[in-house]
Amino acid sequence: MSTGTVKYESRHGKSLIGPGTVKKSIFSKISHAALLSAEDRDLLRVTLEARDEWRDTNSNFDYVHEDMLVDYYTYKLKACEARYTYFLKLVKEKGLSRYV
Repeated sequence: MSTGTVKYESRHGKSLIGPGTVKKSIFSKISHAALLSAEDRDLLRVTLEARDEWRDTNSNFDYVHEDMLVDYYTYKLKACEARYTYFLKLVKEKGLSRYV
């Protein structure tokens, strides 16, 4: 058996492991919720994906220098934030906030 280094990267080629960054699986909390309905699991999955997209957009915004890209990421960041806030509101209304 050989031992080697495993490198985890996001779909954009950025390393997911670094100082102070820990990525958990989207389904790490949802998998413990076996008694939830399929609709509730889907809502939780979409909410966690929206949160991750918001975080990724915020992270990418830090590295942008061109004016057009700054505008793009500003609007995308606002849209991602609104999307995550909407899904988070739905999760809280259903009483599923402990899974987020």
